[in-house]
Amino acid sequence: GADPLRFTLVVGNTAGQDLNLNLDKLAANRNFINKLWNGGKFILFNLSEVEQEELDQLAVVTFSQADIEALPLAERWVISKLHMTE
Repeated sequence: GADPLRFTLVVGNTAGQDLNLNLDKLAANRNFINKLWNGGKFILFNLSEVEQEELDQLAVVTFSQADIEALPLAERWVISKLHMTE
């Protein structure tokens, strides 16, 4: 399919360089993408059994300012970007 090919082209190459398409690598990436797809289907299937109240509780995560300041710089950056989406 298109997703394993896209994944192979993105992961197996650096910008500006030619890529020799390896069919073995493409097959391995197809298997990996299939595992991701099946994992996503498993999660979505099991989420249908969870009540809305529990989903609402999982969606809200609060951090104190001290918790955020104790995190490494990269994780603080991710949280700052997350807060910008609200």
